[in-house]
Amino acid sequence: FFLIMASFALPEIIDNQDGWGPVSPPEEYEGFPFLPFSKSDKLNRIADWTSTSTSRYSRQGGDVQSAFSFTGADDASFTLVDNQKLQSKYSRTKRYGNQSYSNRTVKNYPQNQPAATPTPNAKTRQQPRTGKRWRNNAYRYQRYVEKRTYDPSIVVKPEWEKVESIDLNALNKVNSPVPDGEDLVCVGEVKMFDSSYMGISARNEKPLHNQEAVFFNKTASDDEVIRRLTGQGTVFASDSILALLMSCTRGVYPWDIIVHRVGSKLFFDKRDGSKIDLLTVGENAVEPPTNDSDSINSATALSREATLIDQYFGRQVVNDGQVVSIAKNTEMIPEGFSIGSSSRGYRYRKWSMGNGIDLVARCDVDGVDVGKNGEHKFLTINSLNEYDPKVSGIDWRTKLDNQPGAVFANELKSNSCRLTKWCARTLLAGTDQFVLGFVSRQVGNPNKHAILKVQQYKPEEFASHIVASPENMW
Repeated sequence: FFLIMASFALPEIIDNQDGWGPVSPPEEYEGFPFLPFSKSDKLNRIADWTSTSTSRYSRQGGDVQSAFSFTGADDASFTLVDNQKLQSKYSRTKRYGNQSYSNRTVKNYPQNQPAATPTPNAKTRQQPRTGKRWRNNAYRYQRYVEKRTYDPSIVVKPEWEKVESIDLNALNKVNSPVPDGEDLVCVGEVKMFDSSYMGISARNEKPLHNQEAVFFNKTASDDEVIRRLTGQGTVFASDSILALLMSCTRGVYPWDIIVHRVGSKLFFDKRDGSKIDLLTVGENAVEPPTNDSDSINSATALSREATLIDQYFGRQVVNDGQVVSIAKNTEMIPEGFSIGSSSRGYRYRKWSMGNGIDLVARCDVDGVDVGKNGEHKFLTINSLNEYDPKVSGIDWRTKLDNQPGAVFANELKSNSCRLTKWCARTLLAGTDQFVLGFVSRQVGNPNKHAILKVQQYKPEEFASHIVASPENMW
């Protein structure tokens, strides 16, 4: 047994009796320049080729030349390619045309010159702020806006099987030919539109009357007329559900529908207690309404208010004394069938979608108007509502008469999905005109409103205004 120990030799240690540090430089550093220094010196730079006596990094006691100092004469033959003085990007001198104005120019300007009189619209005309700077500010603002998430409209059970998942963004890129619709059955009576409301302005507003009415709003599988028409199609629905599907790419709030299969027939129905028929307010706004149940401006309260306003407006702008029947093919109507309201008619229409798919839907007709040649024109009537000018940023009572386009553009930005649904229902019903009203709330009172303006659009014209494609809807 042999024990082998590791060898270790102490290096040579040189003791400096007169100070600290090595007595002599090591051999590998022999010949390197060295400048002695004291503890009070500032060791900020190893080498300085620009050191002068006025430099704040110069040593105490004046300019000390060392081996690190750079000396040398300038080459007189060296010249710059371009020796013109560059003008600063942020120069205070402003140029207008071919003249330059600076502080000196202003001081030398004669004081007895008459001041230029501003134009009458100089103060009122304001150009919108554009450019990269303002776009960046808007982007930063949107980054810090709270992004809200919403719970599903129905609890998804774990035992449910997912059949297919559809990307809503991909639906914006698909198109389908618009099919021609035909009337199978028409039920009910519609009232004549009161053309005097077309002359209303924000200056001579009219109060909105609370005229409640009961509308026929049964789902497709519970509609007795649709049951009689099962031999005419393969897919059955109401215009509210079809409009929901046609505008789903712009929707934000969650929703759900029920599809019943009976043999080879499909019925698109709404669930009991569903909020599909309620209008949304500010669904597409950057800051949508809150969910505070105690506030009159909560999402739920505003939705109910907007739905009632839409019904009241549709009842008020028609004349009760002039009624037009739209009944057609009444033999298909079951005995004892009643729609329960005399203020709206219904058209059961059919579209051939191809591949053996025939769509049958019940569509609403809100009124009728007389054309230039005495013909009847069917109308779809809806209304937008203003609840707080501070939220929307535009006061309808001051802007609606002079800038109706700005008010409409602002509403399109905040209620794009809502307007698209109305456009889809107008196209489905095959009406000739779309009547849009602008209703504003009285200050602080959600139960009192006033009609400020009424406009009419052709369905194709209204679709172009809201940048909606009928081909994409289908």
